[in-house]
Amino acid sequence: MHDGIPVIYEGQEHQFSGGTDPHNREAVWHTGFSRDSPHYHLLAKLNAFRAAMPHSYFADKARVIHIAPPHTLALRKGIAVSIVTNLGANSGRQYITLPQGRTGWIPGSWVVDVLTGYLTRVKLTGQIQVRIDSGKPRVLYPLMGLHEMGLFRDVAVPAVGWVEIVMDWMRGWSWWELGVAALGWKRKEL
Repeated sequence: MHDGIPVIYEGQEHQFSGGTDPHNREAVWHTGFSRDSPHYHLLAKLNAFRAAMPHSYFADKARVIHIAPPHTLALRKGIAVSIVTNLGANSGRQYITLPQGRTGWIPGSWVVDVLTGYLTRVKLTGQIQVRIDSGKPRVLYPLMGLHEMGLFRDVAVPAVGWVEIVMDWMRGWSWWELGVAALGWKRKEL
């Protein structure tokens, strides 16, 4: 998600390969306008998400919030964060940690990838660890904001039990953060 007009090759949603002239002008009508390709579904999800965004989103400039050389870039526009990599489909599972305070998200809140439904929590320190599967992009947004836009209403916040809270404390959270976690995570749904 970035500023301006999306840069997408006409026919990319039908997995056209493009190339040099005249192959860069393949006729879309020969495809039958299939709505079953993975690229079509990806673009449909991004368009639905973008259409639901508040007007303030479009006034905000996209900016780089994190670079993990040489493979990963995180961009923020409004409170949406996009993570892209050049790791490739055979890269397996990787993790990226976005630094404290760069996302604008509330510590302890949940964010969802609008492309896959992947759900993760912002640590009370403000950092967030994001799983990247096979080099695929992520477009993350706070779950509460998506609920307010009428999206992802079927996604509920997982229950966090006392064992998880104690484990987080053992990983370095303070007693104060534990108290906030205990009070804030008693409910299963928002």
